[in-house]
Amino acid sequence: MTKRDILKALITHYADGNKSRFASMLGITPQAISTWEKRDTFDIELIFAKCENINATWLLTGTGEMLAADNTTAQTSGDPLVDRLLGIIEKKDDIIRQQAEEIGQLREQIGQLTQRLIKNADAADTSVTAHVG
Repeated sequence: MTKRDILKALITHYADGNKSRFASMLGITPQAISTWEKRDTFDIELIFAKCENINATWLLTGTGEMLAADNTTAQTSGDPLVDRLLGIIEKKDDIIRQQAEEIGQLREQIGQLTQRLIKNADAADTSVTAHVG
């Protein structure tokens, strides 16, 4: 399964096939989705952070099920130490998701700023040169 296939499946599942809605869900432009499709790639961290219950292995490799098994039922082990460690792990996972989302947004901003910089450099008037001396 190619990245393009994975992206198409994500758009179908999370936005009923609507690319603009999927882009909005991720907090990026629809043009970014089109660029991902053309380049056969996508921002894994951003998608992992924004798409609830996504199976990380499927997202990385395209193998297995798209959605992770639902382990959200609050169960306790009966051991206070284990329960405390599980709570710490859950908080850590939340922080990782938030950071992945921020990384994705920053990458999008960098891409937009780079495009703007290139556009401004292309529009610069080079017919006038400075005379030194």
